[in-house]
Amino acid sequence: MTNATKLYRGYIGSIDVDLEAKYLHGKVLYVLDLVTFTSPGVDGLQTAFEEAVDDYLAMCAQLGKEPDRPFSGAFQVRMTSDQHRALALEASAKGMTLNELSVVKLCSTPVEQKAVPQVVIESMQVNVQSGTAQEVVLRDTPVQARATH
Repeated sequence: MTNATKLYRGYIGSIDVDLEAKYLHGKVLYVLDLVTFTSPGVDGLQTAFEEAVDDYLAMCAQLGKEPDRPFSGAFQVRMTSDQHRALALEASAKGMTLNELSVVKLCSTPVEQKAVPQVVIESMQVNVQSGTAQEVVLRDTPVQARATH
């Protein structure tokens, strides 16, 4: 089984090969709601993923429900009180907030400038009789991260 991901409108979709059923399937990652998609081949996979995200967003709007977002931009870090104090003092000495210093320390560059790795399935040969993948060709494609609304 080969795993890869797709990115669309800020949502990340997994891609899995089901050799028994002879199709590709995936789900939207990092959301509480279950959003899935399938495609009989590589050519329709991106469209199936995008349609699943668009349908999910439309359904949420119809129900008056706020759609889950993969990441809120906030997370909690646990550390000792001495570590917390040291970071707060360093931030103060640098004229920064604790959040600003934490982002600088966690990210080598701002998130907007980081390339998001994306794997593209270029070709796949499946042995229909045995149900095994004989060859799967993947290509890493750096994609510039961008905020989507």
